[in-house]
Amino acid sequence: MKRKSLVAFCLCILFSIINAKAAVSISSFMIPGQYLTSGQLRPNPGAATLFTANFLLTKVGNTYNTVKVSLVLEENGSSTILSTTSITHSDSEWGNSVTWEGTISGSLPANKLNGNIYLQYTVTR
Repeated sequence: MKRKSLVAFCLCILFSIINAKAAVSISSFMIPGQYLTSGQLRPNPGAATLFTANFLLTKVGNTYNTVKVSLVLEENGSSTILSTTSITHSDSEWGNSVTWEGTISGSLPANKLNGNIYLQYTVTR
């Protein structure tokens, strides 16, 4: 009985290790100062506002295929994706195999004067 319990326990641990997933997290996200006034994005009234954002993602593990990064505008409870970029596991853009330092371009639609811009990422296998 003890032997069966030990084998079952070892199998549970083995399966949990095999099914481990990669962890990706945002280490930094910043819109450069040339696009900001008093720490806020400076929109062009009546025209789209072009800007870039810098980000640094960190990963642990290798069990995914693609990480997709999007710039998102949240305004009055609704979200609008401004732009998207992605990287796959095999891409050399992962510096030292654990970080991805990138820049993403965005375009704030005309007459958008309120809201928040944030970075969203999804990891797929």
